[in-house]
Amino acid sequence: MLEVSGFWMVLLVGCFGGVLAEAWRWYKIRESPNLPSYLKSPVYWIITSIMILGGGILSSFYGTECKRLPRTQHWSLNTTHNLSVSQHHTSSSS
Repeated sequence: MLEVSGFWMVLLVGCFGGVLAEAWRWYKIRESPNLPSYLKSPVYWIITSIMILGGGILSSFYGTECKRLPRTQHWSLNTTHNLSVSQHHTSSSS
């Protein structure tokens, strides 16, 4: 169990889920001979950062009072949010 309390701690744990989602995306394409061109785009990294931060804020809506939570509860909210947005973006750009 992880004791999480306060807005900033919940935000950090929630953002960690967004970082995991992004790491998973890059892990899946790690051996690709052609990495995406947007990898070097500042716009991509700005949008990714906004999504990670937004997911962290979203996880704080669950509550910021002191609770004993499974480690996955807050960061999974952000991971799920970012992966669902990623799936929607991938399917709509095809």
